Amino acid sequence: MDSCFKVYLDTTNPEASYSSLFSTNVLLSILFHSVAYVLIINGILLLFDKKVIAFEVLFMILVIIMILGYIGRLYRAKTILNEFVEMGYTKEESIEKTSDFMRTGYFTYYFLG
Repeated sequence: MDSCFKVYLDTTNPEASYSSLFSTNVLLSILFHSVAYVLIINGILLLFDKKVIAFEVLFMILVIIMILGYIGRLYRAKTILNEFVEMGYTKEESIEKTSDFMRTGYFTYYFLG
């Protein structure tokens, strides 16, 4: 569970570089979630007697979506930080506000989903 929280912190840290997304923890998160989602989606399809989607196809689509999602999440954090700095907040205040903003947005979206 610590690994999941570390991935969240690393991918929402506006001071992190995009190269930090090429870490073992992020890769494992992408693989784990993609496999889990394929199993859940195909399980639901089987439950309703629908045609199951090929594992490889769905897996690759989800991997691409997740990679773009991690890049987008970090981009969003960096953009929010820059906006707070432009609004006149100090760097430290901007980082704190960005962290709060990302946490609120992430958990709101997570629980809505």
